[in-house]
Amino acid sequence: MCDPGSLALASAGMQAYSGMQAANASADAAEQNARLAREQANAVEDKKARDLTLINQQEQQTKGTQRVAMAGSGVDSGYGSGLSILSDTAFLAQQDKNNLEMNAAYDKWGLNSQASQFDAQAGATRAAGKNNAIGAVLSTVAGLSTKVSDPTTKTSPIKEDNFFKAGFYGDKNAWGTNAWASKDAWKTSNIGKVNKKWY
Repeated sequence: MCDPGSLALASAGMQAYSGMQAANASADAAEQNARLAREQANAVEDKKARDLTLINQQEQQTKGTQRVAMAGSGVDSGYGSGLSILSDTAFLAQQDKNNLEMNAAYDKWGLNSQASQFDAQAGATRAAGKNNAIGAVLSTVAGLSTKVSDPTTKTSPIKEDNFFKAGFYGDKNAWGTNAWASKDAWKTSNIGKVNKKWY
């Protein structure tokens, strides 16, 4: 039969292990979220590159159509109104590119910030799980050390007002072995003080 101290340590060890497992699971989930956020940030960059290519293609196609139309009308696209039309087309295309760059940068910043927060959360969760586990074990060891060092008992410190619960109610032979069987115990106990006529 295991002694109470060993059982207490084993129980504390199991609780510490379970707590660390739960903390690690939460940290793993946070790290997975961080990876997903970074993947999304990379996807934003890839989409931006594709969209920029599309804007450039549309710009060139629009300019080509305008040149053909101007040539058919006898308008020189190299100066005057012809050049102005092509310049306006280039300006609008550049605005689209600038907006695309700005929106992509904002989205990437937000996703990378989320990833950093998830990383920090994972680290804090793992550290808290480890500290809680160590604290639980140390607390149990400290409690056992206090009981062992108590000079009034070999097993655990029991106060006067707890004698009744710790004595004959828990042991059918307590009247033969417990301090309650002696007259002196009645004098020093709370019950004896109230019921002096009993002894």
